Amino acid sequence: MKKNAQNSTNGANAKQAKQKTVLKHERCIYERESSIKGPYLQVKVGVYDSRGKRKLKEIGRFFYSDYPLNKICMQQAIKCRNDFEETIKTNNIEVIDCTVDECYQTSLELLVDSIKTAKKHNAIYNAMMPDRLKIKNILEVTTEDVNRTLVKYAGDHAADAVKRAKSIWHQIFLAAAIKDINVTDKSLLVKLPKTKVPTKKRDVRCTFDEIKTFLNALLICGSSSKSGRHRATDLWYGIQIEVYTGMRPQEVFALHRSDVDLDAMEINVSRSVGSTSKDTRKFITTKTEDSVRTIPIASDLVPILEDLLEKKPQNQEPLFLDLDGLPYEIDVLCTFMNKIPKKYDVPRITLYMPRHLFATELYNDSRNNKKAVQKLMGHKSETTTLGYVTASEEEAKQVIEKRKHIIS
Repeated sequence: MKKNAQNSTNGANAKQAKQKTVLKHERCIYERESSIKGPYLQVKVGVYDSRGKRKLKEIGRFFYSDYPLNKICMQQAIKCRNDFEETIKTNNIEVIDCTVDECYQTSLELLVDSIKTAKKHNAIYNAMMPDRLKIKNILEVTTEDVNRTLVKYAGDHAADAVKRAKSIWHQIFLAAAIKDINVTDKSLLVKLPKTKVPTKKRDVRCTFDEIKTFLNALLICGSSSKSGRHRATDLWYGIQIEVYTGMRPQEVFALHRSDVDLDAMEINVSRSVGSTSKDTRKFITTKTEDSVRTIPIASDLVPILEDLLEKKPQNQEPLFLDLDGLPYEIDVLCTFMNKIPKKYDVPRITLYMPRHLFATELYNDSRNNKKAVQKLMGHKSETTTLGYVTASEEEAKQVIEKRKHIIS
């Protein structure tokens, strides 16, 4: 038993000795052993990475079996090393050693303009990227590396999430290009893997009666505390503005007094509530160029806007501010609204449902110009607008019943 253990130990030591690097006479040239082609010379040079840490970087391999004499193999290795060092010296070339993680951090700094978006990217990046890839040189990342991460991520995520994961890889390579690293964007060479996880679609259908019931509950809910009263009141106005204009919640709660022109019967949409790369709860530009638009004011909305303008301080340009004087956090308002249905036994209404109802009502009315609906919604394409249109099961049955029978 002891003899077997001793033999095992000796075998391990012999294997360790075989793998041990043997320094040859020439600096930065090492003798290695390959299980396939036998011994070879590995040429390395000393470089400094982006953190100022010195490390050896491999620039070539020369197998003894490829040359008639070991001496010639050594001469070729020496020439490779000298030529590389001379190139660095004469052309002032900096050897790049930037990791995937460093490129990702650069992408957050330069390509992501929202704290909320950065948090989403971090969640996807950490779930998708193994630690070994995070510390890998961006120049050494292969198409297979990118493909493996996406295939694994697609195993338990829906198609939309996988698409965002691929876009993060794209931004990593884009950040590398910004850092003047000449590397091919491997994400462009990878086909988006299929996923068996279905995309969860929330039910965004609602009726005017359901919204009216919810608004009544809002006023009751607002009597509990000062902050609750303040938020409930602003939501009461904001939701009604959404119903009559189809504006995004972020646009409604970014409205300023100067945006509402009751004489011209128009609302000018040019800003949104959001965050920058450093600050949250800011007034920022609208989502897209097409989101900058002018929306006519319906006659039923006039008394609601007049009441809002009258109750807000005349010296306060923004119409909706939280108690601390900053713009609303949309997620906070959504959380506030989610508590009401359970507490008061009313239909569930989210901040985005009135916008879907607006699009559905106008789009389904055959008398309306579809392009006009698209413009009011602030969409670049009609396809996007159609994505906001909802249909009930009853409406689907009516369509089937109205269909002409083509078989006599």
